[in-house]
Amino acid sequence: MSRIHEAIKKLEQKARELAAKTGSEDAVSLLESEVAQALDASLEAVSQTAVQNAIVARKVTWNPDDDRLVVFHGDKTNPVAEQFRTLRSRLTQMQAETQLKTLLISSALPDEGKSFTAANLAFSLSLRANTRVVLIDADMRWPRLHRLLGAPEEPGLSSLLAGEATENDVFQSGPIEDLVFVPGGKRMTNAAELLANGKLPALLSRLSDQFDWIIIDSPALIPVSDGILLSNMCDASLLVVKAGKTQLDAASWAVTELRRKRLLGVLLNCATEGRSSSYYYGGYYSDRGGKAKEHRREQ
Repeated sequence: MSRIHEAIKKLEQKARELAAKTGSEDAVSLLESEVAQALDASLEAVSQTAVQNAIVARKVTWNPDDDRLVVFHGDKTNPVAEQFRTLRSRLTQMQAETQLKTLLISSALPDEGKSFTAANLAFSLSLRANTRVVLIDADMRWPRLHRLLGAPEEPGLSSLLAGEATENDVFQSGPIEDLVFVPGGKRMTNAAELLANGKLPALLSRLSDQFDWIIIDSPALIPVSDGILLSNMCDASLLVVKAGKTQLDAASWAVTELRRKRLLGVLLNCATEGRSSSYYYGGYYSDRGGKAKEHRREQ
């Protein structure tokens, strides 16, 4: 749109100069006519550019893991799905008040539930009316999201950043019209180098013009530097911790690192309560000091 503004400024200056020279008000009519023409031309150019840059996702068949993708069938009686809807509502409220579109989901250590969280949150957001979501598996060392979705693993983000695939190759769409998925692709040991080559920030900038939410599944923060690099490309982060597994010092370190950018909160996964029953807890702690209600379900 900057070209439109520049064109208007040039025409206004031209009209003032002409009016000063001739003393005629015909300059106003000239301005109106030429502005209209310039606007038409600029809007057409912007429209053509938008079409050229639009993400085209190839249609594929997904076979979601019903046990872990709890929001897929929209079961309103499932307490876990309800907690994701609560989280969705809180994030939507935050988005209305501040810049929040690209959200990183991470954990201090592997196997703490970040991929489970990223997938269910993305599905929950996409089920909201008029909400377009792109889910990206940025764990190129050990990609897992494709397993939850039952989607093809390759080609994916690693091939795109390495220049071995195009965007049209890696973007997938499945049973939900407003959800697009980018798998991690083939495993890469040089993932940090790929993240640092500048291609992903440029892609995220383009995606932010076309999607309401960009949910990114990150590698665990402590073993590798990938997650910290990704957090610098995102508007905010959520940290997943696992009860009985995540050590306090590890969680504290992860919180400190993510707060350098913007940490929205912490999600508690797989807590237990009582002597004989096992439960799943999902608690959301916002950066404003609030805490969403907890839920539980017998395992």
